[in-house]
Amino acid sequence: MRIVALDTSARMGGVALQDGDDLVVDAAVAMERQHSERLLPTLAWAMETFGWSGDSVDLVAATHGPGPFTAVRAGVTVAKTLAYGWGVDVAGFSTMDAIAHGYRHIGRPLHILFDARKQQVFSARYAPAPGCAQLVRLGDVVCCSADEALNDAHPKTLYVGNGADAYRDAIEANGPEGANIADTAAGLCRPGAVAALAAHHVAAAPPTLSDVHGLAPMYIRRPEAEVRADAAARG
Repeated sequence: MRIVALDTSARMGGVALQDGDDLVVDAAVAMERQHSERLLPTLAWAMETFGWSGDSVDLVAATHGPGPFTAVRAGVTVAKTLAYGWGVDVAGFSTMDAIAHGYRHIGRPLHILFDARKQQVFSARYAPAPGCAQLVRLGDVVCCSADEALNDAHPKTLYVGNGADAYRDAIEANGPEGANIADTAAGLCRPGAVAALAAHHVAAAPPTLSDVHGLAPMYIRRPEAEVRADAAARG
């Protein structure tokens, strides 16, 4: 199975191509605020370089959040457009699940934290699955305060993500025994991790979002523009 994987969930994003169990290319690009403008040329370069065409692709996979609203929306839109044009399935995955898939062999609890600003974080916790090298998410991805995110933390948790770096002092003061904080770069989502998660998912079950129109951004928190519009409408 040939998979095109996209990630636009942060200032770094990119494209990966996976053919069966083989990662063909994992291209990360500095997106800044130009996700659509930089994603498509990167994809075109990757496919041309490795001789892929749209009719040879079986699945488009993309992260659909959480992350900056415009960035996530850009990636989802490109993924849906490609899947529709190529006539293939599309699958969306949480950015945090993709990152966690890259840590599936660590054998200890993992807590991914993204800085959501306004003194909040996006938080997702994972625990090793019994008897296999996988991590299982414990509950939903949530938006909460850093203090709330640190409640009921498990010993020896590894904290990952720019939120862990932003609230390093709180984790070091109030985190569980034996906790560690990974370098900020280790918390970035690699497109190759999205491709690997998609391949793992497809091997276990059909894609979760085979309907192109069913893929939507996972914002967790309402976009600020909607909040301001509602406030203006209320006067």
